[in-house]
Amino acid sequence: MDTLPKEFSAMSMSHTTRRAPDGRSPRMTLPFPPGVNRNPRLQFYGVAVSKEWLCKYGEDHIVQDGRKHNDITLAFHAFVVLQKRTKIQNLTGEATSYDPVTFPGMTPWEDGSVVVLAVCSTDWESYKCRPSQPKVDKLARLTGQTPKWWVDFNPPSYYM
Repeated sequence: MDTLPKEFSAMSMSHTTRRAPDGRSPRMTLPFPPGVNRNPRLQFYGVAVSKEWLCKYGEDHIVQDGRKHNDITLAFHAFVVLQKRTKIQNLTGEATSYDPVTFPGMTPWEDGSVVVLAVCSTDWESYKCRPSQPKVDKLARLTGQTPKWWVDFNPPSYYM
């Protein structure tokens, strides 16, 4: 897909900052990444974290029962704790490609990816459910990372 769907072409990127009728904070104001209609891959908005950071965060917040937990268990636990602490219900664990210039000193996962804790993507259904700015700010504080747009590790055919 080389162009945006019709829904995107008429979309305005300015959003109201008033509270929703149910009292919730408004969705964060977030422009789409430049060139999104020229890139066939999804893009995710969130923070990239190292495998080591994610596993350490999981280990620091898991019940210590004497068992040795593997990296996947620790990463999953870290994700669940972050989701609850930030109250970002649609927080997802995504992946972007590792490169040593962008991620100096970081160890990628076995498949060559880096985890992105994503709050939304360039998919319209995801984008329109993006969280409020205070929730994203809390995620940034907890991870020590600044959110930005990341290109999906997986090719578009992965989702077919």
